[in-house]
Amino acid sequence: MDSIYILAFKVVSLAAVPFWILMICAPNWPFTRRFMTSLVPMLIMALPYAILELPLYLPHLPHFLNPQFEYIQSILGQTKTVTLAWSHFIATDLFAGRWIYLDSRQRGTSPLVMAPIIFLCAMFCPAGITVYLLYRGWQTRSGKVAPSVETAV
Repeated sequence: MDSIYILAFKVVSLAAVPFWILMICAPNWPFTRRFMTSLVPMLIMALPYAILELPLYLPHLPHFLNPQFEYIQSILGQTKTVTLAWSHFIATDLFAGRWIYLDSRQRGTSPLVMAPIIFLCAMFCPAGITVYLLYRGWQTRSGKVAPSVETAV
């Protein structure tokens, strides 16, 4: 039974790579914009997690409603929960990266500026979000936003 989780770990890890490559290396390609605007990437990343999580997490639900550090620590070291935690990270990071990509395209931000920020989000999502939000705030205050874009946050 653990083998399906090990396989899912590998598949989810590799499945996210094309999305990141599109956003970083081909941000202006019409296919990238069309594909990343759709919910298909999120469905691809969330589906394995959703399928594998229910049978594993339902028995633990009472512990998740009243979490205790030691209990959570004990289950996170298991193959199945490592896979689910990793899948959660990958899907959430991609969701954040997708939002950054779409928001930056709408604002007319240079892909050369965005490539390192999106890469940072792929590697260290909270840092990438932080850098983008700081840049976005600076961009808005300095009037660097495309005129047709709403600047309210």
